[in-house]
Amino acid sequence: MNIGFLVLDFVAPFCNSLKDKRMIVRSLRDKLTKRFNVAFAEVGEQDKYQRILIALVTIANTPERVHEVLDQAQAFAEANAKGAELLSAEREML
Repeated sequence: MNIGFLVLDFVAPFCNSLKDKRMIVRSLRDKLTKRFNVAFAEVGEQDKYQRILIALVTIANTPERVHEVLDQAQAFAEANAKGAELLSAEREML
């Protein structure tokens, strides 16, 4: 069993309230969990409305499959972040 997690740090300078931020986070959560069957959590920067820090976790039989899912999920999140810019992505395998 292989476990991988990915932490994505976005900046959304156009967000003027936590409500604006929640719209982006909720949209990403719904789309990523449905399309890639990953666990999703907002793991930091929850009180800052222009920063979004999320984590994705997946489990698979092979490390290659874990990397494939996380690669696809990262690309999808970048493309569907509604204008938020990806600052960093950190990945770890367990």
